Amino acid sequence: MYAVTDPSTGTTAQTYPTATDTEVTAAVDAAHAATTWGRNSSVAERATLLRRLGDLHSRHRADLAHSIVREMGKPLKEAEGEIDFCADIYHYYADHAEQFLADEELDVTSGPGRAVIRRSPVGVLLGIMPWNFPAYQVARFAAPNLALGNTIVLKHAPQCPATAALLEKLCTEAGLPAGAYVNVYATNEQIAQVIADPRVQGVSLTGSERAGAAVAEIAGRHLKKVVLELGGSDPFIVLSTDDLDSVVEAAVSARLENTGQACNAAKRFVVVSEEGRAHGQAWLCPRAFPSLPSPNSRTCVLTYSRTRRPSPGFTAPPQPFDGKDVEVLYLRLMTAHHKDGVDMARDAVRPTTPRSSGSRRPRSTGSGRSWT
Repeated sequence: MYAVTDPSTGTTAQTYPTATDTEVTAAVDAAHAATTWGRNSSVAERATLLRRLGDLHSRHRADLAHSIVREMGKPLKEAEGEIDFCADIYHYYADHAEQFLADEELDVTSGPGRAVIRRSPVGVLLGIMPWNFPAYQVARFAAPNLALGNTIVLKHAPQCPATAALLEKLCTEAGLPAGAYVNVYATNEQIAQVIADPRVQGVSLTGSERAGAAVAEIAGRHLKKVVLELGGSDPFIVLSTDDLDSVVEAAVSARLENTGQACNAAKRFVVVSEEGRAHGQAWLCPRAFPSLPSPNSRTCVLTYSRTRRPSPGFTAPPQPFDGKDVEVLYLRLMTAHHKDGVDMARDAVRPTTPRSSGSRRPRSTGSGRSWT
């Protein structure tokens, strides 16, 4: 179900009807019909449309940012920054499209003739986008492909239907022809049919490994081009420092920026040698969250829950950030003695909810596939 749900309360504010099979087919029909625009328009003409689209993101910054906050709960300042970044992306491709898409001459080493690389649109592309960066993830996919003249069918995450509708509206206002960018509230089963449609030339997904595997399998079966971004698990490593306060600030930001919902967020913390021995037990808790109880000599545990449910033996601290949707997370700094005498903090971040990576983990479906 596509719905706007307040992440701080779990209350559903608005629902959007899932597309019918007829509506999904119509979306692909429209995108396919618009490929004539991609083939017949000039790069300069498409660049002009991208510049307008970037300008419209700036003009509607407040509406877009508030929609993002309402749907996925990141701080307003970060949502505004995301929209600014989107405007920069559209402007960047508007400025450089002609350079990027210019014919490239190749040296002919033998025989007569001329060789050239020419970059042309391939047709309809399907985008499957996540909820953690509702506007940015679309911009980074849509901008270069619209510059090239490809047309887009966009399936956004079920958590972001309002932002998805706003983005489609801006594309229309910018002057893109009907079908050049089509938003569709499709189901997973319907998306499988879209990937299989011979008019669709490729698919780009940002999501979980399981979602990527499901999409890649269908795309491979039908010999479709596929691009996958499947999250990450990045470490935050402290080798040495003479400014522990700055390290603490950087560590908290690395884990909780964008309410912690980023594929490149620090999910494992490693403190090496003297830093682990001297500061391991006080590294994050007393400095970053002074309301936490003092840890014991071996373990420092930070528990922070949007539901305010503490882990056994601990009291959850008051919310120190303005994000609405910070999930339960544990930062466990454990000092472990190695045979070479090096002390390390390990047992990194242990998220206990599905919202720990760059995009949401798949939900169970009857077909075993989920791409949100």
